[in-house]
Amino acid sequence: MTMARTIEATRPSDARDFRPGAAPTGNSVARLVAESTTIFGRNLKKLVRIPMMLFFSLFQPMLWLLLFTQIFKKLGQFPQFQTLGYSSYLMFFAPSVLTMTTLTSAFQSGMGMVTDFEQGMLDKFLISPIHRSSVLIGKVMADASRMILQAH
Repeated sequence: MTMARTIEATRPSDARDFRPGAAPTGNSVARLVAESTTIFGRNLKKLVRIPMMLFFSLFQPMLWLLLFTQIFKKLGQFPQFQTLGYSSYLMFFAPSVLTMTTLTSAFQSGMGMVTDFEQGMLDKFLISPIHRSSVLIGKVMADASRMILQAH
């Protein structure tokens, strides 16, 4: 008798909301935000689990500034250098470090996407019932948070 009840209770007419293989229903914007934050968390965990990458992405700009501004600070005292409008070597070198940090961050972001592609993770994201844009939004949010940490 319990078997009959189980079979009757699991008829498709009793489970109207269940559609195998269908995309989840609900508020589309809320789902996009939830999926993006999940992928954002995944990418932050990936960054924290590789301490060498975290170290170089956060401290490399400071090392460049400290190292090269101390080595070349006498260069800022030459009259030819000052006629170009620079009062110190730091004024000359800081935009270069900013550009280098931006390019390095973009390279690391691209390599993270390539790694996901090579490991098949991107394929798993694309066949899962999530918005395709949430993969990109989550990745961009994680990389932007790393870049904000670099700027401070």
